[in-house]
Amino acid sequence: MSRSLPYRMQEEVTGFCLGHPSHAVPAGDMLCGICGTLVKDAHLGPYQVQKLLGIGRSGHAYLAAHLRSQRSVVVKLFAPEPASVALWETAWHEVRAINALRHKEILPVFSCALWSPTTHHSDSRPLQELMLTYTGQEQYLLTLCQYAPYTVVQYLSHVQRAVNAGTMNLAPTEILAHIINLIQRIGAVLSIAHARGIVHGALVPGNILLDAQANLWIADFGLAKLHPPPLPYLAPELYSAVSSSTYTGNICAFWEASNPGSDQYMLAVLCQQLLSHTLPTANYEHLLPVLQRASQQQPEQRFATVEHFVQELASQPRGASGSHASITARPSGYSQSRVTPTPLEQNRASTPAPPISPHFIAKQRSKQAQTLPPLHAQHLERTVNYNLVASSVPTRLNDWIKLGDKHFTAHDYDAAIKAYRKALELDAGVATLWLALGDAYFASEGYQQALRCYEQALSLDPSDALAWSNRGTVLDALGRRREAMECYERARQLQIG
Repeated sequence: MSRSLPYRMQEEVTGFCLGHPSHAVPAGDMLCGICGTLVKDAHLGPYQVQKLLGIGRSGHAYLAAHLRSQRSVVVKLFAPEPASVALWETAWHEVRAINALRHKEILPVFSCALWSPTTHHSDSRPLQELMLTYTGQEQYLLTLCQYAPYTVVQYLSHVQRAVNAGTMNLAPTEILAHIINLIQRIGAVLSIAHARGIVHGALVPGNILLDAQANLWIADFGLAKLHPPPLPYLAPELYSAVSSSTYTGNICAFWEASNPGSDQYMLAVLCQQLLSHTLPTANYEHLLPVLQRASQQQPEQRFATVEHFVQELASQPRGASGSHASITARPSGYSQSRVTPTPLEQNRASTPAPPISPHFIAKQRSKQAQTLPPLHAQHLERTVNYNLVASSVPTRLNDWIKLGDKHFTAHDYDAAIKAYRKALELDAGVATLWLALGDAYFASEGYQQALRCYEQALSLDPSDALAWSNRGTVLDALGRRREAMECYERARQLQIG
């Protein structure tokens, strides 16, 4: 029990919510009345809630564990918003339809139910008993999904850092082939769904998930259309539907307007963002005409289907590459030396991959391999549970930076942010430290915070091409394309100058 609570409250409080900051929660409550997050260790059926994973467009996502088997799952709560609640039953039917496909790259939804926050937090009835007809504003839409630890951006960020640090030996053409393969796999799933009349509606990075072995899943089929995606993912033909939905307070107009062509547009935007975030433009500029066609303002000017789009994308010859080239993300260990690419070689022939580092499970990759080599799970996750309290608390600037790098490599971005901010308390005049903090915010999709950090880094070192490039990337994510292109051009000038 927290000693900061008044004595009269202590007997009424049974725990604390998972919000930031955490709040005391009265006895019997499962949902915090202040911030709307679940109570830590609350029971939802046979699952115990462990932590808040994030707050997205549609609701809150939590990590939970089965009480007996300790299997990890994701619990998502969709608040009873008047604009979308009328579509909950329709969404539930789409979830059932997409689950029936049993496709290995569609994220399984184990349960889709209605849940009331008045349910006592020790209630462990089966979740199937909660699948009721919606009767009031006090019920939430609850889904229970398979847990996948990384979004596609987080996964590729690890690859970026590992290549720059020399722990992975991948040429730009190989990285490009891996990204194209991811897009092909996403496109294949979309084609199957479209053939059955199901549209995804929000192909944002947070809905493309991977694990440490490069298994890929598309999440939120049947649920993503409950809220429109942000720019730049929103297809132009959906603008009026979103405006109508906003004006009427009913999301039905957007739901009905979403179509296979808008999914193609979003996939093309996602592909271009992954490429620009991971590789120099010279490595993928030969693909831009294909991406531009798939993201045309007029739907009839795009490819006939997603399948045609990804086939055309995959059929393009490989672009320019060098044997080794630094890619966008800053490697761990922030020295003052600038990372610059090596000269690019035109039309590099495909060659067998060099020996794979110990960070890969596979020992060798054939030159025809198109899937991303599986990463060693222990390498990615070994420091996620790093206990700062149990260790000696860092006191020097470099110690905090190293701790931040360690958490970043383990994809524990909240902990990385805390460590980098501690380092900044000791010295706020290190440009590369601001850049590191920006990377951590970007990886956790805190785009506004990342932008402020990159701008602070540039105020300290205006000649850092990497900071200009990363500023462009976050501006792209915020839909500020013109400013982003100016940053990319500035970075290019600094690199060749």
